[in-house]
Amino acid sequence: MENNAFLGVDVAKGSADFLLVNARKETLEEGFMLDDCAEGRKVLCRLIEKWFASGITHLYCAVESTGGYENNWFTLLCSLSASYDQKNKTLRVARVNPRPVKACGKAGMLRTQTDQTSALAIASYLIGFPENVRYSPHTGQSDDPVWLAARGQAGLIRMLIKQKTQLSSQLEKLLYTRLGETMIYCRNGIPGWLLRLVSRYPSREHLQRAGAGKLAKIKGLSPDKAKSLLGKLNGDQPATPVIACHTIKATARGILHLQKQIDTQQTFLIDQFSEHPDVRLLESITGIAVTSAVRLIVEIEDVSRFDSSKAFCAYFGVHPTWRESGDGHWKTGMSKQGRAQVRGMLYMSSLTAIRWDPDLKKLYHRFRKENRMNHYQAMGVLMHKLLRIIYGVLKNQTPYDRQVDRENRRQSKEKQQAYQKKIAQNKAVQKTTRQRFMSNRADSTEDAPISRRAWKKRKQEASQSSLVEEYAGSPPAD
Repeated sequence: MENNAFLGVDVAKGSADFLLVNARKETLEEGFMLDDCAEGRKVLCRLIEKWFASGITHLYCAVESTGGYENNWFTLLCSLSASYDQKNKTLRVARVNPRPVKACGKAGMLRTQTDQTSALAIASYLIGFPENVRYSPHTGQSDDPVWLAARGQAGLIRMLIKQKTQLSSQLEKLLYTRLGETMIYCRNGIPGWLLRLVSRYPSREHLQRAGAGKLAKIKGLSPDKAKSLLGKLNGDQPATPVIACHTIKATARGILHLQKQIDTQQTFLIDQFSEHPDVRLLESITGIAVTSAVRLIVEIEDVSRFDSSKAFCAYFGVHPTWRESGDGHWKTGMSKQGRAQVRGMLYMSSLTAIRWDPDLKKLYHRFRKENRMNHYQAMGVLMHKLLRIIYGVLKNQTPYDRQVDRENRRQSKEKQQAYQKKIAQNKAVQKTTRQRFMSNRADSTEDAPISRRAWKKRKQEASQSSLVEEYAGSPPAD
């Protein structure tokens, strides 16, 4: 007879809270806290051994994702899972998303939020939604350390880009105040030559004293552009304070330093995965170069962990959403609930694809004209299409082929038509089933205190059904 137990682990910096319950959410081990050190991990191993000795046959554990603090506990439990598999005992470990765990706690009417109640919410989520929990592989191996390190490297690059963006915004405001004449060159961001220029000559006085000859020595600044810039300078402006000059110079140098760091880290990441077979496959897709291919592979890791292309698109938040309640319905478009950095890469890749891929270009213009979508809505369709292509290429381990894609779209169109027909039939059956106790729909429509929108909708449905019945009972035409 199976005796299942569920261990919720709420991780904090330097420690973690544990709570063990059974399938009826009855406490088997009172909540306790362990430090994230060698001694604390040894204590947890002894406790797990004691729980199995007490008669527990299956132990399901979950740690909440906390940005990396949970990795030590997760790795430990995965290693224990491998050892207990050899002893014919079951120990499974999962890393769960904090959002559904929080919702599960609210559904359980947890009025206070402590470390112990959070551990209880994690265990309750394992009990209530087992179909949504993805446990570590049965081999007991934790996340591949190579992919984990690669995601850390990608996170470092994102952080550097964010810092560069913040400094660029600050420098743009400084230049707007002190060197407003240079803003005509910043319509598409601050160019590199301007950064190098103000890092050496941060004010009008410095620029005028340097002259066109010295300014032309700046990389990216031609003699003609240097003369044009000096001609635009207004000498009637007050002198720039020394503090402002220092701030402009330091900010520009900081941006140049960050850009150098970004290029170095991106080059290192690309060199590590440029020869990966999946990267080579993604490069066969129009619009995806080696940089985007590496970043996508780092985020995807192994495509086999996704059961379908729908799950793959939903993981990155590209799938459409639809809401309906009462007499109102809302089409909200793209969900945007997945990883934003992947959607950013897909957007830029789609921009390139509609220039060089005739099929995607045709798809873009079809949705713009026939479906009357704006640019961003049509780009959302292309991002969804591009992500499905990526899934097919990686799943089948074959390079992208337009002829194969066209044949798949032809077959998909036939399947979609049959699917839409089935959906319409199911909706009709569901509607009839839902309204089976409303014998006289017309009378109830007149008497029910429904909204104006629902009243119009029912009247329209009643008229359509009467027309169908009238034509269904008429004799066939000659």
